[in-house]
Amino acid sequence: MTSNAGVSDLKQNTRSLGFSAQSTDAPDEKRTEEILTEALKRHFKPEFINRIDVVSIFHHLGRDDIAKIAVIMLAKTEKSLSDRGIKLKLTDKAMDFIVTRGYDPEYGARPLRRVIEQYVEDNIAEAILDGTVRDNSTVTVDIDNGQVKIS
Repeated sequence: MTSNAGVSDLKQNTRSLGFSAQSTDAPDEKRTEEILTEALKRHFKPEFINRIDVVSIFHHLGRDDIAKIAVIMLAKTEKSLSDRGIKLKLTDKAMDFIVTRGYDPEYGARPLRRVIEQYVEDNIAEAILDGTVRDNSTVTVDIDNGQVKIS
């Protein structure tokens, strides 16, 4: 089970440095653990917390992490297409588009699955249905003027 309990508390416990509102210093790991542990205690009943063996704290994912996850998710799409003999090729612009749309510092990789479905899988499915993409071919996903292009 995963939970975002305490994440908002972490945001409230950052402190500004100097005069810039953008310059913040995140709480150190020990303080982060304390904040999140207290949030868990407020959010869940003691009976439930006592049944938890391990609490792991995950750090926010970065763009590089999202790109790696996208590659793994797209491998599943490639596998599905390979059953029809279709090879999947994404341009660098398409991958950047997916990572940009699928990246959310607060929600991690959760939006990424929907982005891949909406912009890649749905468009490929439509292209297969309308005959643009046929079995035993290569489908290329690209971005043209901010729009997904399947060829």
